[in-house]
Amino acid sequence: MRHQSQGLGAVALYHTTDGLWGQRRQRAQLLADAAAIGLRNWRERQRQRERIVQLQTALTSRVVLEQAKGILAERHGIALTEAFHRLRGHARRNQIQLHDVARSVVNTLRSPATEPDGTPSR
Repeated sequence: MRHQSQGLGAVALYHTTDGLWGQRRQRAQLLADAAAIGLRNWRERQRQRERIVQLQTALTSRVVLEQAKGILAERHGIALTEAFHRLRGHARRNQIQLHDVARSVVNTLRSPATEPDGTPSR
């Protein structure tokens, strides 16, 4: 089975009688073509679903990061750029994903520039 020069699979046909093979072959080809188009569409839908999940995750991560930057900037009277540097620095020092640090700031409203006991982090 091919669709637009892309191989998608194979169909094996068996028959035990002679005659009318030409007409049967045409029908089989039509069915194979329809199956190829259906399979291609299904694969494309799967790719689209995966891409939607990736984009939604990226958007959610970005929103959380922006919220955390705003919390730090307001709380410490610093610029958003500096707030980002603090988030990133904390993530690197502690080998934590940046998104996880940002989520922690948003969820606990605790600055990553300080340790849980309130002492400045290094």
